Amino acid sequence: MLRVFTWPGSPRRGADDRLTEAASALIYEPSEARDRITGRVFEGCNRDGVQLLNECYAKVVEMAPVMKRLRDARKTPQEALKAGLLSEAELAGIEVMQALVDEVVAVDDFTPEALSLLFPNRDKARARRTNRRSVG
Repeated sequence: MLRVFTWPGSPRRGADDRLTEAASALIYEPSEARDRITGRVFEGCNRDGVQLLNECYAKVVEMAPVMKRLRDARKTPQEALKAGLLSEAELAGIEVMQALVDEVVAVDDFTPEALSLLFPNRDKARARRTNRRSVG
């Protein structure tokens, strides 16, 4: 009964969890389906950020089994290396992966002054909105 009030005009239900999980796996796991879905998204947009994101994604997927092994052993990469659970090559792969992840998630830090140079019309628009509120 509550659905009538919370979703007026829409008697349909959303997809169940299994379907949602299966659909998301098409994007998150490497497959031909993912390539078909995302392959054309970046077509013509071969910028550094997109290339970096794709390179990072490939490395994270490649290192996933190694990272799972570390989680299961409850060890850091250095501890796993000393214990013989990790090879030098795997440690190097983790370091490359982490550097890529760090680069992808890095956020530019701008001062308000630097941002105002990038968006010069924003202050004018804000002033117009403020004037309209005070007049009306």
